[in-house]
Amino acid sequence: MGTSVGARSGTVARCRVVLAPAAILAGLLLAPGSSQAFEPFFPTEPAVEPTVPVWRQAIYKTITNETMANIADVALFVAFFGATPAAAAGFFAVNIATHTTVYYGHELAWGYLGPDVTDENQLRIAVEKTASYRVVSAVRHYALGNFLGGGGAAVSLTYTVAAEVVDAAVYFTNETLWWMFGPPVIR
Repeated sequence: MGTSVGARSGTVARCRVVLAPAAILAGLLLAPGSSQAFEPFFPTEPAVEPTVPVWRQAIYKTITNETMANIADVALFVAFFGATPAAAAGFFAVNIATHTTVYYGHELAWGYLGPDVTDENQLRIAVEKTASYRVVSAVRHYALGNFLGGGGAAVSLTYTVAAEVVDAAVYFTNETLWWMFGPPVIR
């Protein structure tokens, strides 16, 4: 008797698997209003993309850039200057405050005063923004390395070059990803 009950429950389970989707489909087809023509699944008019003001997008871009850049900066600082955890924490605090302020100001200036970004000029503008930011960032990196790292001019200069190479890649990547996936900006 145990085998026939087990066989029946297996058959019932298979029937449920087959009948459940059919019942759902029948319910959808027979629901009130289903006799009308089906509405197209995709809207016939293109949706309007949401837009954000320059200052708000600059905040979002600052957050994404600073997350990546500060991780790299702290790792480089520790590697070049052999910083203790307390010194690395102090560097992180000063670095994030100065980097965030400078980056956000740079983004606002380009957002309000720079050219409109189009598909045709996006790459050129991303390169120009990356290069212009490197000037201010290099001075900041050198000062932080020299004053907080205490390794002297040669080590601070080497640290600055390494940090600028890494941060340029982070900046360009952040800029490109925001252009590809971010919402349009309102000036």
